[in-house]
Amino acid sequence: MIIVLILFSILYNIVIGLDSSFQLKVLPLLSKRNELNQNIYYTDATILPSFRSSQFEISVSNTSSYGFSYPEIDCEVLDILCPQLIQIFHVNDRGTPRLMALADLEKDESLEIIDEAGYIGSWPGYCGTSDGMLVEMYSSITKDFIYITTNDQLNEIRNNENNLFYHPTKVMGYLFSTDNSKRIVKYPFNAIRPYESGVFRKLSVTLRPILRITNGKISAHTVNVQGNQYLDGYTIDKILNISLIDRQADSKVIQNSCGKMILLFETHDEENNAYRIQNIRNGGLGRNEETVKGAGYVFTEESSAKRCLGDVIPLYEFQNPNNQADYHYVGGYEKADNYKAKNWKNGILLGYSTWGNFVFAKQ
Repeated sequence: MIIVLILFSILYNIVIGLDSSFQLKVLPLLSKRNELNQNIYYTDATILPSFRSSQFEISVSNTSSYGFSYPEIDCEVLDILCPQLIQIFHVNDRGTPRLMALADLEKDESLEIIDEAGYIGSWPGYCGTSDGMLVEMYSSITKDFIYITTNDQLNEIRNNENNLFYHPTKVMGYLFSTDNSKRIVKYPFNAIRPYESGVFRKLSVTLRPILRITNGKISAHTVNVQGNQYLDGYTIDKILNISLIDRQADSKVIQNSCGKMILLFETHDEENNAYRIQNIRNGGLGRNEETVKGAGYVFTEESSAKRCLGDVIPLYEFQNPNNQADYHYVGGYEKADNYKAKNWKNGILLGYSTWGNFVFAKQ
């Protein structure tokens, strides 16, 4: 008899929801950062003490204009009305604060669940969600995660203004606007056309900015100065405005969306100690040159790459006429013309790429 009453209650609530609407409580996504640029994101301050054991001292606070929802109806009813809402939890990942979906938590038993953060949508506009995104990003420099909610933040992190080289790990879902702390979701709950978003139905592509490095005597170019015996004693002099597609990226998937790519290599010349990035299919290696490693990909066709990536930049290599070991890499036609005007040699077009640490490409 009790089971029958429970089922009747659930069905009654569903009928009420289908006839009208249901209410969501929206909790803003808050964040704090310490002096080491480590971040914590939360919807309820009661979870903060869980991370103080890892000496998380708070110095900077921010509030997003987007957040998570707490449905004010039975979970069983919610699962039927909005089955593609995603439940997010606060997680302690070996001392690192993270937000994670329930489905991901089930894959790793070492993760400690602290508390529920709330619900987000599986696409922008679903069951009352907005165009606000939730994108997890990771920095191998600070060893921590941040969460991006707007296109402006996305472009700022992509531009690498803080030199922390964050890369997306996952588009987790879509947030609720915090314009109203109480949001009424009307039937039909999932029939709205998806809102425009910088990440929805896009392909996340990891980029590696070209780095100009120096040892005080000679300059070189690479995408990673670490763990390279040829670059011991070199430090970063400048991060260029053009990047290569990561050499470990799924080139087949990217080429299906954006056009043909070619892999560039980092090479070393034993005679003059020149360390450069080049297309070894363009004439091959010099007499004293050897291949060190793959640097990254560029596109061979400008139009198809531009249709996919939006901002596309031609990449040129120039050689100093007064120093045979000095190579410069230039992104853009205007900058290339400046080097030609200064009579720098070669001016080889290596291909086409874009800028920053990552890009979300059209599929």
